[in-house]
Amino acid sequence: MNSKRVIRQSIAALVLAALPAAAFAWKIADPAQPFKHKGSGYSVQFPQGWKYAKLWFSDESGATREGPALQSIFVDFRSHKSAFKALKQKSTPTMLPQDLAQQLVADMTKERGLENVAILADEPAMLAGRPGFRLRFEYRLPVQRGAIRYQEVVIGTVNEKGLYLLGYRAPVLHYFDRDLPAFEETLKTFAIAEASSRYVLRPRSARRWLPRRRRRDNEPSLTRTCGRCHASALPSSVPMVVGPWCRWSSPRTTRSSRNQISG
Repeated sequence: MNSKRVIRQSIAALVLAALPAAAFAWKIADPAQPFKHKGSGYSVQFPQGWKYAKLWFSDESGATREGPALQSIFVDFRSHKSAFKALKQKSTPTMLPQDLAQQLVADMTKERGLENVAILADEPAMLAGRPGFRLRFEYRLPVQRGAIRYQEVVIGTVNEKGLYLLGYRAPVLHYFDRDLPAFEETLKTFAIAEASSRYVLRPRSARRWLPRRRRRDNEPSLTRTCGRCHASALPSSVPMVVGPWCRWSSPRTTRSSRNQISG
């Protein structure tokens, strides 16, 4: 019992010294209110009663039961451009899961100064319905930070936006195995929102993006056809804009030529 108390006190002192006081704004996880990160497009339900927070200066969020150094469930989003900052390398939407895992371990080792890193498991996995990787590795913190032995699990995947990571870390002694089931339940709730497109690309002659437009109930149907490119056009009662539709005409078509084509 004394050894556990000493470890807990030393880790707590380390965290308080290392983190800015204003970096977190803790909230209590409510099972009826999943955490949603609108900017990165992910949502997750942290374990009930755990404290969670979003870092003010990044796209990372995390939850803990008794303190970040005793156990931590974290979610991180990294754009492709800054996926592996410590290595000064990027990721891509088509990058293979095993390559992502290898790069991530190297990046985390260099960025956090991890020592005696040992890969315990590296296998394919699904995250939010997307193919990815599941890593489990062990390491020690630097001597000046207590040299505590940790285990960490990280599941990751990529899409068009960037790299998504969901992970869990805790000291090997007592904490890791105890809170691992809570992480597995959190993993089941993780979701990534599909990117919604507000714009639709017209033919190349339009030279611009146009907003998607819904047809009104009383709007006439597309019954006329352009005589040059056979594109559908509105009836003559509605002026026809040749530029975005006719592939043989430019957006600068005059009114007279426009009437000739629509007629």
